[in-house]
Amino acid sequence: MELNQLSGRFLTLLCLLTLPLLAHAGVYKWVDANGQTHFGDRPPAQAASSEVEVNAAPSRTDPSAEARHQNVTRFLDEQQRESGRSSRQLSKRPVNSRRSRQSYAGNCRRG
Repeated sequence: MELNQLSGRFLTLLCLLTLPLLAHAGVYKWVDANGQTHFGDRPPAQAASSEVEVNAAPSRTDPSAEARHQNVTRFLDEQQRESGRSSRQLSKRPVNSRRSRQSYAGNCRRG
């Protein structure tokens, strides 16, 4: 492996490992001079602020999306099985006769 490739891979790995640290941005809360509460990703310079812990709710999947995913997976599995069957059937067909080879070659040239 070249040094440039190794350096590039190391740099990519380093970036991927530090990404979660960057994604953990704080949320700040402060009250302005008019008594209005504000939230932001950076603390304001002129007001006292406190960092707020945000507890995100776990994501839920849509039941209809889950059903669609199962249907698509089932369909793709069936297509894969059928594809395997048809390729096995084609490989079992004898193409030994000269006439069938000529016919096959003629069809290929016409298409």
